[in-house]
Amino acid sequence: MQASSREGDWVLDLFGGSGTTGAVAASLGRRFVLVDTSPDAVAVIRRRLAAAKVPARFVESAP
Repeated sequence: MQASSREGDWVLDLFGGSGTTGAVAASLGRRFVLVDTSPDAVAVIRRRLAAAKVPARFVESAP
């Protein structure tokens, strides 16, 4: 991420999983969008970003 983007750039992860991409993006000054269809994964992402004190907005939609 550091080699392929600059501070302020957007990073997109369509398989958000555990939120690692978002946490790293925030630590490097990047903005990010994480997508995951698993409610369990979204719960993990919420916890991870909260623990890292990363401000995040979540948008959820039902199928």
